[in-house]
Amino acid sequence: MVKVLSKWYIYLISAAVVVTGFCVGVSIKTTPKATERITFIVGSYGAKVSNINRKLKNLKPDSVKEVNCRYLQYGASNFSYLFSTLRSASDFYILPMSYIEKSPDDVTKYAANIKSEYVNEKVGKNLEYYDNNGEIKGFKVYDAQTNEGFLVDDITYTEEHDKSDYYLFFSYNSKNIGELNNSSSENAFLIVKELFTL
Repeated sequence: MVKVLSKWYIYLISAAVVVTGFCVGVSIKTTPKATERITFIVGSYGAKVSNINRKLKNLKPDSVKEVNCRYLQYGASNFSYLFSTLRSASDFYILPMSYIEKSPDDVTKYAANIKSEYVNEKVGKNLEYYDNNGEIKGFKVYDAQTNEGFLVDDITYTEEHDKSDYYLFFSYNSKNIGELNNSSSENAFLIVKELFTL
């Protein structure tokens, strides 16, 4: 009996290893792969993230298991820092022209080059593109003059001092943009297509 009690720590360690292994196994099994998960950034003056995520959850295709919208408050003192930190982990990002003009390299350096015919086909409409020194990098998703674009009920695009158009850029690190970086998944296009219906 004394020998059994003196080795109690072995039983405790064994139980901890089994529980940890089980938790890791469940996490691996239930966590969507990078090609099944879409994350995007909205840099604007306001966004109803829970509404956006709820709408996309109801519209997402079966090939996408998870959609996450991340909101960054444009004009906040830490906006540039947060954007530069989060952009590489996103599939695409939506930004105002006022920021693009102020920090073009910060925006376009990490954006995939766009093949306009390919993107028009995938999104299902002809788009107005953002050209950066001969390279197509993004496309317009909100027009400030007409107040037309996607998610106008859920995103505050403008303020009195800034009436900018907004553009979408695909991250070149994305695993979901097909021919734009030779990734196997095109799920980002499916979500963008849905965003144009909202």
